[in-house]
Amino acid sequence: MTTKKTLFQSYIPIIFLSLLLNSCAVSSITTVEKDKIQRPYSRIVVLYTGDHEEFHQLDSTTYQNFLAGKYNALKDIDFTRQINKAFQRKLQSRGTTVIKSTNIFGVNEKVSYQQFLEAIQKTGAQAILIINLKNYWHTVNTTYSSNDSGTSVTNNTEPNASFLSYLVDLKSMKPVWMSKSTVLGVYAGYDTLNNHLARRVYSKLVSAHYINPKEYQD
Repeated sequence: MTTKKTLFQSYIPIIFLSLLLNSCAVSSITTVEKDKIQRPYSRIVVLYTGDHEEFHQLDSTTYQNFLAGKYNALKDIDFTRQINKAFQRKLQSRGTTVIKSTNIFGVNEKVSYQQFLEAIQKTGAQAILIINLKNYWHTVNTTYSSNDSGTSVTNNTEPNASFLSYLVDLKSMKPVWMSKSTVLGVYAGYDTLNNHLARRVYSKLVSAHYINPKEYQD
């Protein structure tokens, strides 16, 4: 006797795996709205830095101490490119253009504060979304299974991270919005971790009217 699988049944393992991966991720976000703006930004730059210090304003001292040589560092290039890509994909809409910093600055290139500002201004951006990696760690989960041969032990390593994000207005050079985010237990790796972060930040920025939603119409 043979049993034919329906199309839906053939997709059950894929659906189950997708739900499993997403259910394993626990993300939280706390936001602070410093200043309201008259209308959502239409152009923003996304900039990632591995610096874990808190950010107050985008002046020359802060730039030299916390940003210079970090947002385009060679050692972080893979993570930087991925997080830029994730945020552009999640935040961009018909009403808000998202510009990746990796398209503006060369890898390991020395950029002065003045050169930094001029390069940002050429994009026509009204704000910069600065994403700081506050902390990064791994959690090891151990599972035991028994069979005829005995007991087997499996260790699964999950990446976890906490981020500080700052939406900086390019007129005042100060944050108008800030967030503290934590993403825990993402089996698929840091690319999925970044997607979870970008999704939560997008939701908060849209609800507070700092950027336009995906369904925005002129």
